Amino acid sequence: MNLYTKTKDFGKTKEAFEIISTEVPGILKTNPVPENLEKYYAFDGYISHQKKGSNLVEKLYFVAKQWNLKHKSKIVQTFHTKGRLLDYGAGTGAFANFMSQHFEVYAFEPSTIEKEESTKTKWINTLSEIPKESLQVITLWHVLEHVPNPKELIAELKSKLTPDGILVIAVPNYLSYDAKHFKSYWAAWDVPRHLWHFSEKGMLQLMEGWEIIKILPMVLDSLYVSILSAKYQKISLATIYGILVGLLSNIKSIFTKEWSSKIYIFKK
Repeated sequence: MNLYTKTKDFGKTKEAFEIISTEVPGILKTNPVPENLEKYYAFDGYISHQKKGSNLVEKLYFVAKQWNLKHKSKIVQTFHTKGRLLDYGAGTGAFANFMSQHFEVYAFEPSTIEKEESTKTKWINTLSEIPKESLQVITLWHVLEHVPNPKELIAELKSKLTPDGILVIAVPNYLSYDAKHFKSYWAAWDVPRHLWHFSEKGMLQLMEGWEIIKILPMVLDSLYVSILSAKYQKISLATIYGILVGLLSNIKSIFTKEWSSKIYIFKK
């Protein structure tokens, strides 16, 4: 395994980690993987497990999150407008609850974080609670990079989809301009919480046997990730600097298609 880069857990422990290649071109992995990963999620700065923001960057994140909920909903409803939906790695349940106005929604979240209250979303403890070929939509929004065994999970999820069902996966793209610009400070390395790191080539290799329907950008990710990266790098006026780098990343991506994060829509 070749070394791709070295980085740190800037969000919490400041521990050093390596990003190394794997046998699959376009897929990198974090090394080493700590035994007790749960403790790396338990800190105030892990924003995707929070319900509100306490500073400017966090407030911007939650404004973007509200826009993203509507955007994600539109993407899903391009393919299915009703039926059963599973949000795997649902976090606080924001997307699951938002989609419950259109779908019968199931949500799975392995961590013990506090969930948003909802009378409609059905929280499950294991995938075995869902019958085979019963779901029209399965979503993983920035989840696959956290999963110890992605291939095993994908195979299990495949068995839960109806013949016309779709699997929606969003992951960071380590070939994006913002990743190359910030290098080891790139916030979307997010070690050791992110165990895997994908390029488009790597994702399509991992999903061999699936039909790729569409690949879409997550245009706001570059802004948030770049602001956070600039803060990690201790750049002065980090928020402004990050916004500028994020915008530049999006402009470049119009031509290169190497967006900061990508949404992959698959059919089995």
